[in-house]
Amino acid sequence: VQCPQSDPFMCSFKECGEDHKDYCCKKACESNGGPRPCDQATEAFCLGPTGEVQEPEIGAWTERTLWKNLDHPYVLLFWTHVTACGIGTILSFKAPITLMIVVACSGLLWPISAMFNLPIWDIHNTPGKGSWWMTFVKWLIVDIAAGQPVLYLRAFRTSNNVVRYLGIWIYIVLGMNIVWTMLYVVDGWIRAINCAVGGFLTLSLVVNCIALTMHNKPLLEMRKGTPYGRATP
Repeated sequence: VQCPQSDPFMCSFKECGEDHKDYCCKKACESNGGPRPCDQATEAFCLGPTGEVQEPEIGAWTERTLWKNLDHPYVLLFWTHVTACGIGTILSFKAPITLMIVVACSGLLWPISAMFNLPIWDIHNTPGKGSWWMTFVKWLIVDIAAGQPVLYLRAFRTSNNVVRYLGIWIYIVLGMNIVWTMLYVVDGWIRAINCAVGGFLTLSLVVNCIALTMHNKPLLEMRKGTPYGRATP
């Protein structure tokens, strides 16, 4: 396989083709994982635009990360998530109502994506695709069904009955979250192991909740204004 002279370099990430599973030919590969490394066993794909064999950039046994590989949108996205989590943690203690509004508004990403045909992250997550819907369901489960009740308890004083019933609801949602993980499409043994672990987690959660109920222990209680769940460590 050889790239044309107009786009002479084959890049590491598979983001091209109709199914986005082919290597891309680019003028530069900085934003696509760097040049695809040579394989000594099948070095034909390492041919340059004039037919010369390009030098390998990694060893035959283990890949090493180069600094230029870190110049990628996903790295920036990771640190954006870390920063958002830190800000969210502070808001959950200092301004839970504000955080409730921010979390609710974050759901506007999906209708905006659908209205303007914009991918949520990249070209693999365009509106209507399975991963697009699955992440929307994940948002409903984690951010709305579980996160908002917890923030509500942080923001407002409620009776013990409200805390108890919300505790039951939150642990139902926790079980739904585990089931979601089992349904997410992952190929090969990873999915089999994921489903097995998810099944045991769901079973253990149910048994733990039943045991707490039999001993008249609430699944959720307030400690100094912070919700504390007994059914999880």
